[in-house]
Amino acid sequence: EYKGMLAGQAAGLRKALSNPRLPARARTAMQNRLNTLLNELRTTNSVDFKTISEFKDTKKAIKIKDKFTYDNTGSNVVVGLGYTDNDMLRVSKMELVGKRVMADTKIDLSKKTFEVFALNTYKINRVELIQGLRFENSKYDGTRKNNDDTLNIKKSKDNWAGSLAVNYLYSDTGNAYVKYERAFTSPAPGQLVDKVQTAPRFYTYKVNNLKSESTDLFEIGWNDYLLGSLLSADVFYAETKDEIATIFDGGAANAHGTAFRSTNLGKTKRYGFDLSAEQKFEKFTFKEAYSFIETKILKDNSSSFKGKHIADVPRHKLVFSVDYDITSKFTVGADYEYRAAAFIDNTNKYGKDKAKSVFNLRADYKLTNSLNIYAGINNIFGAKYYNSVGLSSGERIYDPAPRRNYYAGFKYKF
Repeated sequence: EYKGMLAGQAAGLRKALSNPRLPARARTAMQNRLNTLLNELRTTNSVDFKTISEFKDTKKAIKIKDKFTYDNTGSNVVVGLGYTDNDMLRVSKMELVGKRVMADTKIDLSKKTFEVFALNTYKINRVELIQGLRFENSKYDGTRKNNDDTLNIKKSKDNWAGSLAVNYLYSDTGNAYVKYERAFTSPAPGQLVDKVQTAPRFYTYKVNNLKSESTDLFEIGWNDYLLGSLLSADVFYAETKDEIATIFDGGAANAHGTAFRSTNLGKTKRYGFDLSAEQKFEKFTFKEAYSFIETKILKDNSSSFKGKHIADVPRHKLVFSVDYDITSKFTVGADYEYRAAAFIDNTNKYGKDKAKSVFNLRADYKLTNSLNIYAGINNIFGAKYYNSVGLSSGERIYDPAPRRNYYAGFKYKF
């Protein structure tokens, strides 16, 4: 590969030297470079290829909250504050030892978030009136280095969320509610930078103007225990302004002159319903859940997106799970998840990819009242599916998801 690259450069120089109007000084410099390339082609038999790759994401957080009851009905208010420090480091270096560095990338970014929130629940007999408010400030800081190109990133974003709900406790086991929420999603640190083409086969990175997305959600829901089953159902409608979408084109430039970019979709909507149930029979616990969701892009700067379905959102999702208590401390379980095929891009031009079906196994052992150990196998039958799909010149570029994979860990409650 390295010698092929040298031969390509030599061919380009020969073509340039064939120009009779080439200035003498430029001709001499090009001829000297060509001689060096030809000599390296003759003397190079092998090249050591060295790669260094590291990805690290660390999140440290503290959250303090307390609940205050202020009348005999149990009305209460929860207030709190929190701080999260999210640091992301990515290092990628590819080098032909003693020859040249092919790529040298280092991304060192942080997102520090401060939040303050309050949730009030006012009770009148069987009715609960709920109001919530949350404010968040996020500060982004860091650098992105690509070979000799270094980009400094420094931004600050303020966001707020709120909720209003009425919950009616119509029996000892059942309740129905109506809820409005104003929610938001702020960008991850890595989403603030786009890869932009500056010339054929040459790229640089630039800080974008990505906004936080905000969502207005309306929901009606119901929960009850009937015929030996815990049942839940809800119907929802949501509109999102400035929905964040990351568009990856396989590293090659697209019509926007970018290889990857994060952008805001003008306005989108989602509506649908969720159904879930849970039954317990002696040592067995069964759970079933089904979701239906319809989507549409209402407004966007790109006319090709308007009226289309949002990419990577499946219309149907189905989950079955079962747990068995071998002893009071040892539980094993399995679940099956089905996700319908979803459009792979926001123009819907390239259609959908196949549905996803995955089986998982897990086990949990309670050593003490505070300490649990657990382990599991995801995708036990090794199904092939993907985390995401990009497009490059109309070809699909897949980011494959792990096939059969294993995990183990512990959880300690203080």
